[in-house]
Amino acid sequence: MEIPNQMRIQNMIFFFQVKKLQNLKKKWQIFYTAKKIIIDAIKISRKIEKKFKIDCKVYVKPKRGQIDLHDDRYHSLLSELIKTENNFYLLEPNVDLKNYINHTSIVIARPYTSIGFAVASEGISTIYYDPSLDIIDNCPKVDKIKFIQGIKGLENFFIEYIVNNFNQ
Repeated sequence: MEIPNQMRIQNMIFFFQVKKLQNLKKKWQIFYTAKKIIIDAIKISRKIEKKFKIDCKVYVKPKRGQIDLHDDRYHSLLSELIKTENNFYLLEPNVDLKNYINHTSIVIARPYTSIGFAVASEGISTIYYDPSLDIIDNCPKVDKIKFIQGIKGLENFFIEYIVNNFNQ
C-alpha cells in the first residue's frame, strides 16, 4: 500500500524515552525492556518504510547523559545502533523536543513515565509500550495516550495510524 504523493510526509518520527538504571528489579525497568522497545521500533519502522513508501525514523532522546547509575549495556546498544541502523538517531539529552515533535510524531515511552503525559498534553500521540506483556494495563484514560503490549500490537497500531491519518 503506497500513500499518494500529496499525502506523503517527510518523516514519521518515533521518539523514545528509555533509560535503564542499575539495580532496578521490576521487569519493565530492566535492560531487556529498554533494548526491546528500541529494537521493536526499528523493526516496525523498516516495515512501514517498505509497505507505505514513507521515510520512517527512530529517534531516542535520553532524559540525561550517561551517569554511573546507568547500565553500560544500554549505552553500548545505542552506540552500536548508531553505526548499524540507517533509520536510528540519538538526540542529545539537552535538546528541546518541541524542535522535533509535530502532529505526525508518535512518542513511545516506558509505561507510565512522565514524558508520555507531557507530550500528550501537547496533542502528540503517545504509546506506553510494554514489550514484555507483563505490565497490567491501568493506563489513565487520557486523550492521545494508548497502552500497547507486544510487537504485533505495536505494529498494528502504526499501520492503523498511518492508514487513518495519511491514506485518504
